[in-house]
Amino acid sequence: MMVMPELRAERQLMERWHAEMLRLREMIESLEKTKRNLIWCVKIGAVVAIPTALYAFWAPLLVLAFAVTTYLTGQYFSWGHLVDRRQQLKWARVQYRKARVALGLPEDEEPAGAAKTPARSA
Repeated sequence: MMVMPELRAERQLMERWHAEMLRLREMIESLEKTKRNLIWCVKIGAVVAIPTALYAFWAPLLVLAFAVTTYLTGQYFSWGHLVDRRQQLKWARVQYRKARVALGLPEDEEPAGAAKTPARSA
C-alpha cells in the first residue's frame, strides 16, 4: 500500500511536534528541579556564616546577604525560563493537535507515555 506524500509529510510533522513536546516537558521538569534545589544556596550560606563570626562581627551578614542574593537571582531566572518553556509547550500542543486533525485523527488524544506537565505548586 502506497502512502500519499502529503500524508507522509503530515505524519512527519506530527512526529516532530510530539518530539518537541517531550523535549519541552523534560526541560520544564529540569528547571523545576533546579528551582527547588536553589534553597541549598541559603542552607550552605547559613552554615558558612557561623565560623565567619570569628573573623568579624559583620562577616556573617555579608555571607548571608550573598547567599540570599544568589537564591533570589536563581529563582528569578528559573521563573523566566519556566514561563517561556510553558508557552512554547502550549504552542507545541496546538501545532500537534493541528497536525493530528490534518491526518484525520482525534485532536484531543495525547500520545502514549506523554503525561501532561504537573501543575505548578504555589
